[in-house]
Amino acid sequence: AYEIGEAPEGTVAAIDGDNFTFENAVEGELTIKAGTSSGYIYLNIPESLNSTSADRVVLLINLTDDSDVAPSQNYRTFTYTITK
Repeated sequence: AYEIGEAPEGTVAAIDGDNFTFENAVEGELTIKAGTSSGYIYLNIPESLNSTSADRVVLLINLTDDSDVAPSQNYRTFTYTITK
């Protein structure tokens, strides 16, 4: 599973549905197939940043623990910077 984290201080947070959308995914869920150790989160990024006046926005995704998986602390957080 994953959750959207807060953008780092001094940056503008990306807005789901405005600056990006998740492709073919149920928000908050990530599937890791049996016998593998990774999964994919696909994002659709529009050609412009739409309603924000910032030249770039930041999307922070945190992998979360559940009853089956405990992500490595080293690979738990992904930061995407989306620019105009």
